[in-house]
Amino acid sequence: MPERGSKRRVVYLYSSSEDDEEESDEEYDDEDDDEGESEKEFDNECSDNDCDEVLSQRVIRFLKENKNLDSLTLHDCKAYLRENRLRIAGTKAVCIQRLQEHWRMKDGNGEVHYPRSSFVVNCTGDVCRGDTVLFTQKVYAKFDKVTRRGGLIGKRTVAGRVVKESYGASKQQHTFTVEVLWSRGVRKLPPLYPLLVKGRNLYKLRTFRRVIDRNISPVKHA
Repeated sequence: MPERGSKRRVVYLYSSSEDDEEESDEEYDDEDDDEGESEKEFDNECSDNDCDEVLSQRVIRFLKENKNLDSLTLHDCKAYLRENRLRIAGTKAVCIQRLQEHWRMKDGNGEVHYPRSSFVVNCTGDVCRGDTVLFTQKVYAKFDKVTRRGGLIGKRTVAGRVVKESYGASKQQHTFTVEVLWSRGVRKLPPLYPLLVKGRNLYKLRTFRRVIDRNISPVKHA
């Protein structure tokens, strides 16, 4: 059953004075470094890069020519998903749905399908798997392992679908995997990129979700 997870920062509906105050000379340590993709979202099967490229091109031809994607194999679908650094977990039908969605949004029109105005429910502290959320996160320079610091370089607003929640074994850290639908700001992310976000970072600047999500799949935790 879906649990609740955590990810990076949240949508801003606060004053500019608060914003300026928060950003001044801010640094972070490795506890705040939660950007990345989960290796568990990708399978462990060995893939030949050249082979993946060939199979991916086959999928692209099918998409361009509006052919029946059911004729593709699961291996074809996973090759396309791997080439685009997308999640490959799931059945053939799930993978086809994912690659079709990526094809629709690859040119940056995700906001057309998921407009900012549709995220109206404040769900700060109450995000569940299956929610489509909007949040703003702070983006830092690359973490320096020597100084254990990284300077703040800006902010990024992300709209995405929460596809997974997990808890760290040692610190009981709640972490969300968010499949990016669109993003704005510093270091924009590609469509359907699997972004890892710690819960405390997801909720830091407030988080909003679309109204319809819970009506379709209510997932709550005790």
